[in-house]
Amino acid sequence: MLFENKTAVITGCARGIGAACAAAFRREGARVAFLDQSFQAEESREGEEALRLRCDISDEGEVQAAMARIEATQVWKGMPVTNLNNSTSNFSSLDEAARIMSGVIGAHPQEISLHFSRIVWTDPGKVVEAILLLRRLRPELHLEVTDPYNFFIFSASVMQCTDRPVSGLRARKRLSYGSCGLRRVLAATCLVLALFGGGGVARAQSVRRGQIQGCPPGRFIILNGVEPTEQAFREIDSVFGERNGPVALGVGCIISYLNLSAAAARERLEKYLRLSRRFRMPLVIQLDGEQWWGGRPDLWNWWDSSRPGYAPANKRNVEWTGWTPDSAVRIGWRNWGRQLRVLPMPNLASPAYRKACHEALARLVPLIVQWGQALPPAERYLWVGVKVGWESAIGVNNWYYPGGNRLARLPESGDPRSGLTLDSLPSRGVETIGYAAVKTWGIAAGGRLTEADLTEVVHRHLEDLSAVCAGLGVPRAKLFTHAGGWAAGETLYTAALNPYACPGWSFYTHAGDPREDTTAMRALSKSDAPYWGAVEWLYGGNTLEGWKEALVRTLSVPRIRYLCIYNWSGIRNAPAAINAIRTLLADAGTGKSILPSGKARRTRGRNDNFAPQDAEVFGNE
Repeated sequence: MLFENKTAVITGCARGIGAACAAAFRREGARVAFLDQSFQAEESREGEEALRLRCDISDEGEVQAAMARIEATQVWKGMPVTNLNNSTSNFSSLDEAARIMSGVIGAHPQEISLHFSRIVWTDPGKVVEAILLLRRLRPELHLEVTDPYNFFIFSASVMQCTDRPVSGLRARKRLSYGSCGLRRVLAATCLVLALFGGGGVARAQSVRRGQIQGCPPGRFIILNGVEPTEQAFREIDSVFGERNGPVALGVGCIISYLNLSAAAARERLEKYLRLSRRFRMPLVIQLDGEQWWGGRPDLWNWWDSSRPGYAPANKRNVEWTGWTPDSAVRIGWRNWGRQLRVLPMPNLASPAYRKACHEALARLVPLIVQWGQALPPAERYLWVGVKVGWESAIGVNNWYYPGGNRLARLPESGDPRSGLTLDSLPSRGVETIGYAAVKTWGIAAGGRLTEADLTEVVHRHLEDLSAVCAGLGVPRAKLFTHAGGWAAGETLYTAALNPYACPGWSFYTHAGDPREDTTAMRALSKSDAPYWGAVEWLYGGNTLEGWKEALVRTLSVPRIRYLCIYNWSGIRNAPAAINAIRTLLADAGTGKSILPSGKARRTRGRNDNFAPQDAEVFGNE
């Protein structure tokens, strides 16, 4: 959580945006002191660990009295919102608006201050003009303007990194429509970061580069498939150099815990944890129990008495093509670069399968949590996250050709090579599977299998894994799911959403701009998680500009925590990809904006930096 063990003092919070922001701070772990002149003296509400104080912020005596009631060493010092609304005529010109903002900032030598102005204009361009005028009016200040998401990330970092007072407020950016007709009103807000004193500009550069000691990066580019060896990690170091600025470069590892022995899985994980710390390399740990499970024949071998693990009852642990175990499958197919024969699709609802997953997580997750908790504050950014699921779905990364059990007894050269149709739901153009999980979980026991049935199975599967990890100590901000999703409009994308984790999806076709994957973005708009991830990502172009645009567009989608490039082996000899990553890391590290260029930013009738969930987080007025 961003504000765990911090106290947030929120002014003007009895209703509207103030109340919504107070709720947002509480969701991020803050102890909240509510200040509003409408409260009756000091209030408390049943079941709420919060302090409610009556305070008129225009009365210095009341402000001092209120602050005296709050633990001084844990204070987030709130300031009033500066409302500048030309429809209510509280200013007469742009010059006056700039003067008002300047007056609110005041003069606080040697301090970093976060100031908030809520500006409402019918002409969005006036907002920009007001900020330009403010910069001309106060040339001694180093001013930065940021968006709501980065405000939360930056302010949390500053609170961790400095003992100096920091004053801060709320920010939002949205489009709203008046109740009378279709008059479009831009409710734009800008957060102004003002740095004062002789070292102001130098300190500004330090802040912009994320170089205040201990300040963590906000977003990550992860390279999947880097082996857990010193040579492999040293190669990343030599290729990319400095890589831990506001956007940091890290590695992703996969632990297929049902494919490896318990000892081998632990050894592989511990190698990554040691190397991450040694090389200061941020790490995403993917815990897979569904794509590769060859190490557990006691779960899947129902057909071959000559091989380990044989038991006819294992039919209940694999998928079926009908409603009874007699239709159990003994083979599956996958296409990851080329078509592969694989073990049968697991019955995701099987009690024995779920027990195996839970036991493996119980062995591995505490190692990750203990490692993360032992990191010194300046290195806690190294633990980017834990990911559960791997394009979780039924019948895509493990599909079944009609007559597959017969084909399993024949040479692989005779296998079909076509037929999978991703947008033909629920069969995907081959033979429908999923009956075992749907029946085991009591979703249905007869009739036609539906897309909704399969989505429900995957949702329960990912939520269960997420709940186990959360119970073992992984905070939501560090836990990610990975749901499949290939056809426009399919419901499977929503299976990534649950109350324990942040959602994640793959982006290949839409790696150039994830906003164009409207189904994923629609699912994301329903998430209340602090982050999301492009947890499997690969841009298909081969030009430097194309790669730069793709990276920037992806990392500029609100709330993204990381994108994971699949795989390092595929780009290590691709100069366009390598140089694009280097350029982005350098630009972010020197404070240069990494927002898309005018050509790259595609507005589609609304502000690109606004996502529907912002209205929920910050409140609708």
